[in-house]
Amino acid sequence: MRKKNLILVTILGLLAISINIQAQIDEDVMFNQSVPGYIITEEGDTIKGRVKVNTRAKNQVKVRFSPPEGRSKKYTPKDILGYGYQTVENSHSAYRVPRWRHFLRRTSDQPPIPFSSTNVFMEVKASGKAMLYSFYKQNNAEVSSKYQHYYFLEFKDGTRERKITQDDFDWAVPAFLEDCPRITNLVGSSLGYADLEEVVDIYNNCSEYQIQAPDCDCDAETTTKGDGADAGSLENKPANQDLPLPLSKNESSQGKDQ
Repeated sequence: MRKKNLILVTILGLLAISINIQAQIDEDVMFNQSVPGYIITEEGDTIKGRVKVNTRAKNQVKVRFSPPEGRSKKYTPKDILGYGYQTVENSHSAYRVPRWRHFLRRTSDQPPIPFSSTNVFMEVKASGKAMLYSFYKQNNAEVSSKYQHYYFLEFKDGTRERKITQDDFDWAVPAFLEDCPRITNLVGSSLGYADLEEVVDIYNNCSEYQIQAPDCDCDAETTTKGDGADAGSLENKPANQDLPLPLSKNESSQGKDQ
């Protein structure tokens, strides 16, 4: 019996390691390769070409872009509003599913790599009324985990934003997305931190947004139709769609140096 339990524990441990490695592969796949991509200029124009893929932390610091004609050039968040490139879900799978990764200029709470700026490119993980951005900070060599990973969640109109970590997910996300009743019922029960992208996509496709009235002799709850009601709009689709996000200069310039 003890031997069977030991075998089971070993299998579960190897499975956990495999899942962790797989997640890292999906983030760093196509490293150092030139792939189809685009940049978004300061004027809001999209230029197609090829992008050289970097590590998940350095992808946030700079991008090397090659236009159809001309030499390649390095761009930082000071130079462009954002960029994107086409990659695959898993380079070691028999079935490679192509997907796009989109990055926008934002401001982080700390530099992604030592001596870099807090003006960065963050990957867009969900887009709509609520925007979800993924952020990686490269740890030093003395830390067992190579990266520290968390998210930034904000409303597209700029009214609210906050950092989301695994430690505060259970209370912070329902509080932030409180006007969609479905979120409160899902978070902590069927959906967890690993499902944050799905949670925000559900919020962006909420049929109606409701703010509960306080416990008093007030009118009934206020209900408004939100931007996420139209599930067919481009903004409410996941960010890894096969098209560059339609972005304007005003929507993407928050992280620009003052």
